[in-house]
Amino acid sequence: MESFITAEITREILENAPRSLSGIKAELLFLDGAYILHSEQGYKYLSSATLRNAFSNLPIDSGWLAPGVIRCGSNTSGDWAVKFIAPKIHNLDCSDLGTLTVNLPAIIFAGSSKNYWVWALKEQQFAPDAQLFHAPLPNVHASNGQICWGINQPPSCNPQNINAAWEMFINSPFNSHLANNKSKCCPEDIRQQLVKLHAKKAKKYPTSDLKPLPKDWTANSLIEAITRND
Repeated sequence: MESFITAEITREILENAPRSLSGIKAELLFLDGAYILHSEQGYKYLSSATLRNAFSNLPIDSGWLAPGVIRCGSNTSGDWAVKFIAPKIHNLDCSDLGTLTVNLPAIIFAGSSKNYWVWALKEQQFAPDAQLFHAPLPNVHASNGQICWGINQPPSCNPQNINAAWEMFINSPFNSHLANNKSKCCPEDIRQQLVKLHAKKAKKYPTSDLKPLPKDWTANSLIEAITRND
């Protein structure tokens, strides 16, 4: 934290703040991205986790995390969590096209409150700094990967029930809504690519067909974006 706010900057803040410590044992300063405890003995930087523990008499316990949950937290909007799904076979209900058995690439599924996003990775394992791609699925906004749930009502996201939200999404009927811009070979309707892969019983998803998101969009950057109101 001190790498962002130097000791010199901190001293300037403390010297120019419009108050004195006369009669005050200590004060807590909330800065942009930092917390400083200022007392008669000097100052020290604090983390958000330290503050949370200090102002709560209750023990913190995440509970048993669902399989695949790789990151979780909370902010002013509520809980959020991130799940990684390794490349595997899925049986996709593609509505009028029938059920398609397809190997999907690695998937990142993230939720905050009742908003959820899904992205694809070319890597076999989770890599927070790897570039993200459009998930090769319909019913997902091409602009940012946010899921359109239609009439479904997903549960509020937290580390314990993100699996239920994922199962609801991946087992829901996929129609032609938001099916474009997800495939290089089938740009108008990703379902046509899924039909081809199902027909030839492809052993893996052709990651060369994935449509990339902007180069600076990584798991790190997007998770920070959807949770930055912490």
